[in-house]
Amino acid sequence: METYLLTLGFQDNDFTVHLLMNTLQKHFEEVQFIELSNREEVSRYRKLRLVVNADWNHLLAASKSLEKNTAVFEIQIMDLSSGDTPSLCGIYRKQRNPTNYYRAAA
Repeated sequence: METYLLTLGFQDNDFTVHLLMNTLQKHFEEVQFIELSNREEVSRYRKLRLVVNADWNHLLAASKSLEKNTAVFEIQIMDLSSGDTPSLCGIYRKQRNPTNYYRAAA
């Protein structure tokens, strides 16, 4: 098991945070909440930062599941167990042509 920082960018519609947390709890035993912030002062676009302990395959499955959520427009995964500096190991951005990158299985 490794420790990851998971950042989700999403458009907040009433119960979006609740639904995202429910989805994450289906994939992980423990989810540590770090921060919920607005992208701008008055905005429905928000970022949710969480720390999860998981193996890479479970995290990848969770990320693929979150990609299907229409409110989610960005997913960023940083590996916190890779030494002093966190390393980027996954990113997804919903655009006209979605961008996604995930490192190979460890």
